Amino acid sequence: MMNKILSGLMFLVLLNQSTLANATPTNPNLSFNNIGNISSVIFVGNTSAQGSFTDVFSFTAPSPSANYNVAVTIDSYSPNLTFNQFTLTDSLGKNIATGSFSPTFAGQQASYINLTSGSIYDLNINGNNSSNSLGTYSGTLSLNPVPEPSEYILMLLGFGLTGFVARRLKNSSSKIFMAA
Repeated sequence: MMNKILSGLMFLVLLNQSTLANATPTNPNLSFNNIGNISSVIFVGNTSAQGSFTDVFSFTAPSPSANYNVAVTIDSYSPNLTFNQFTLTDSLGKNIATGSFSPTFAGQQASYINLTSGSIYDLNINGNNSSNSLGTYSGTLSLNPVPEPSEYILMLLGFGLTGFVARRLKNSSSKIFMAA
């Protein structure tokens, strides 16, 4: 079911948001889909020119402002395409994160990236087309919020309180059983 939904979304993105390489294309305001705490967006690019290319995909950071683990994965539908790296930049063009892709795994992750809600960021995908034939690819940009230290403390306190209550209930039920 999830594969059908993702395939449908990818098809719609292909129709509406495809880009051409070597022209620094921009897809403004890619919309994130939220699954639990993880926000993700699918992007699609294509190139027909031989040589290196850079595709630029713009997005607005989701709410709330937070530190995120950023993951970028790419699925190439063309054997002539290879991907070198991704760069995440803010609206001033400042590098926030960079990751490289290996020939066997077109996925990379950067950790603890601070994104401000409502701010526009650019995802730059750098690659190479080894022929003059059309090369098409899609990818996913996923943002997973990093828990704050206070959230870990609250979680540990919750586990401790749950253990305390469970132990008291166990001890009180043992006393009732022994009295009977």
